[in-house]
Amino acid sequence: MKKSIFKLFTFLVFFASLASASAASRIEYILDVSGSMNALAGGEKRIDAAKKSITSMVQAIPDGTVVALRFYSHRIAPSDKAGSCKDTELVVPFGPINKAQFLAVVNGANPLGQTPIAYSLEQAANDFQAGADEAQSIILVSDGEESCGGDPVAVAKGLIARGFKLKINVIGMDVDANAKNQLSAIASATGGQYFDAKDAASLSASLQKLTQESLVIQKAGSSIYGEEIRGGDNYETAVPLAVGKLFRLNHHQKQNQYDYFYIEAKPGQKITASIETGEKGVTIKPDNTYEENLNPYAGISLQSPQKTSIKSEEIIGGKNDAKQIVYPVPVDGQGRYYILVGSAYDNQNKDNRFKVDVAELFDAGTKQDAGDTRDTAITIQPGTIKGFLNPNDRIDTYRLTLPAGPLTIRARPASEKATLKLELFDSEGVQLANVSAPNEGAVVKMEGVTLAKNGEYILKLSGFYDPPETEYTLEIIPGGGSTPGADLGAPPAAPTTPAAPTTPAAPPPTTATAPSSDTVYNPISKPIPMPRAGTGTSNSDEICQIFKQLPWLQKAKVLGLYSGIPLFAGWLIGWLWGYLKGRGSGKRWAARQAAKQNTQTPPPKP
Repeated sequence: MKKSIFKLFTFLVFFASLASASAASRIEYILDVSGSMNALAGGEKRIDAAKKSITSMVQAIPDGTVVALRFYSHRIAPSDKAGSCKDTELVVPFGPINKAQFLAVVNGANPLGQTPIAYSLEQAANDFQAGADEAQSIILVSDGEESCGGDPVAVAKGLIARGFKLKINVIGMDVDANAKNQLSAIASATGGQYFDAKDAASLSASLQKLTQESLVIQKAGSSIYGEEIRGGDNYETAVPLAVGKLFRLNHHQKQNQYDYFYIEAKPGQKITASIETGEKGVTIKPDNTYEENLNPYAGISLQSPQKTSIKSEEIIGGKNDAKQIVYPVPVDGQGRYYILVGSAYDNQNKDNRFKVDVAELFDAGTKQDAGDTRDTAITIQPGTIKGFLNPNDRIDTYRLTLPAGPLTIRARPASEKATLKLELFDSEGVQLANVSAPNEGAVVKMEGVTLAKNGEYILKLSGFYDPPETEYTLEIIPGGGSTPGADLGAPPAAPTTPAAPTTPAAPPPTTATAPSSDTVYNPISKPIPMPRAGTGTSNSDEICQIFKQLPWLQKAKVLGLYSGIPLFAGWLIGWLWGYLKGRGSGKRWAARQAAKQNTQTPPPKP
């Protein structure tokens, strides 16, 4: 009896271990150790940023997770191109993670050679088992595109065709546009994700996100997933769609026919509609019978509340491919948005998946978007806030009460491609200051502004030169100083309440003092004050005092204006005098010539 119980227990343990193995996740990290990883990114070497990020990521991996690590270009110099283009090594084979060993290998990496991405992916295929019932993924970190003549996108597609249930996720570290296009195409070929990383912080965040997602257990038959749903046949019968949830149609869809869905969205939100294919397409016959094939087609379209097309995406015969539409809702765009699922190119298999996400990009910690005008401004308090700008929302307007006296305002964009501009207006709509950042990605500063009185002011922050979507940090400091420990790159502090306003000892002569050299001074909106009568100061003294307060550029303009006008007037008078004198001289000369001719001509003979 005891032997029978022992055998049964042994069988159950063995069966459980098989079941656990079949549901396991298997992750291989491939690290670029080419010579270019010695270049600087975010103030430190790319390889050092990678090591720091991997260390942070490894600490968060659950014990027992099955991982592997592969390097490329770490042993052979780039001068031996043929050898360097075959330089890839599985430095940590698959097995439950030994964190100390894993990090020791990572920290020993020394950048050296070429960038053989295609060959490294081919060799990585040998590390996995085709057709295995497990979640298989590669997380590739590279700082550039293929340099050995290979085609890594074709290799990635070939792995899927050979039966690998493999998803390749890619992180491009400080890459240019060409490298980004190639690396993102590698990810798309297997249904993976691509992320940009500019420094250690962004690389660490991307590594942890991809690792966490790769640890999700995939069951057998995972190529077919998503909740089945049927949409309406037109706008009027459109079906509401739950956001953030994966769906698939409950029927095959004929070419140029669509299922209609809708969601509600408002300014300050961003709609992302995505579609992805699996392994199979479908041929629908005239009698409505069908046959599956190996050429999947899929399409998704986003329509405005006015039922006009915003954008459409199509997957044309691509297995395990994915496309998405990203649309920030404009300031006047609140309403019902329609999502149409179906392909304009071919029949669509019902097992293709689609999803709609709605992200919140609200300003100043509220549940709304700061509008473009005074009437749609958000009321805030001095302090530090966060906000968002995008191509459909280029201006954020804030209303706030400020005390009289000096004021400092600074704003930093999260995107290195965005250029910010600040404008400050008083309660009567008079522009007090107008300043733009010196270049893309720079902090814009409004300093040297002194407010004449306590009261309500309007602050506008805008992005120009077609900024991409960007988060920004806005800091408003009455008193003109800096808050203790203030750092625009750090998380925002809670908005502070301004001190009780105080009455100035004597009213200042103007609504704002002259801005600093950082400020773009606007002489139209802020005219130079004229001397005042009864002040006990001579006109010349007061003009000199005002002139001294002007920035150097304004001084140059004033000097040019007052010296140029007399010079031009003198030249014009001289020209007119010369012209008139010349004409008079010419007439007198002509008269003398005529008289002389008359005296020399003999009288006619009788």
